[in-house]
Amino acid sequence: MTIRNRITEISLWVFIISLGILIGATVFEALVITPLWAGSPPESVRGWNENPRYAIESRIFFGLIAPALLLSTLVSLIAGW
Repeated sequence: MTIRNRITEISLWVFIISLGILIGATVFEALVITPLWAGSPPESVRGWNENPRYAIESRIFFGLIAPALLLSTLVSLIAGW
């Protein structure tokens, strides 16, 4: 296996893993986090604003993983070209 094929394979695996993490986090947020604040409006929304811990952690996580996914996508496209 040449070094070019190895780099392409590694970049594709990084892309697949980061995409899996992003999809899993999105499903988790849709099934767990969203029902916490959308359960019984307006009481749940007021309660959510009093303890916005989940919103901050979610924003930080998606703020880190989305650029990583974009970078791994670009690297995979360039390596596969």
